[in-house]
Amino acid sequence: MRIEWFRPQNRDPLVHLYLLGESRNEHQNPSYSGRAALFPEELKKGNTSLRLGRVQVSDEGQYWCLIQSKSDSKKNYRINVSLEVRAVGTEPVIFREADEGGEVGLLCESKGWYPQPDLIWQDSEGHNLPTEKPEILWDSLGLIAIRTRVVIKREGSSRFTCRVLQQKLHEEKVTVFYLHGE
Repeated sequence: MRIEWFRPQNRDPLVHLYLLGESRNEHQNPSYSGRAALFPEELKKGNTSLRLGRVQVSDEGQYWCLIQSKSDSKKNYRINVSLEVRAVGTEPVIFREADEGGEVGLLCESKGWYPQPDLIWQDSEGHNLPTEKPEILWDSLGLIAIRTRVVIKREGSSRFTCRVLQQKLHEEKVTVFYLHGE
């Protein structure tokens, strides 16, 4: 039996090859080395699922599995699978920046998201505050860090909320910052 997992859109498409009772990955795409395997105990039950470890954003996309039976050429199958990568990031962290002329700058940052979330600043009444355009950074795994600043007038004590919202994941993380009158 031959079980071949591959990504047709890649230049080096082979993700994992099982041939003649063992994994044979001499020609495997190097980015899957040590991360792609089958479930050996499940093969006897007909389960040819791919186990992919240390998933990265770049793993997202189409995978094909080709199953060929040496004894019966009528028992050949091709299965297409679409992998979507999702990651829930950190609680937002708020930093107080420069105070100038009765105004205070606040920076909010959250890391480790995929896909990109929205970052919203709100005042104590829950109204959205105008902010500068969010800065987006990617780490080595393709995960997103998002941050943005808001400048507020220092008027008595106030509460400000930084809300990170990822609608596709139905995830929301919130941090509250209290600015005391000075």
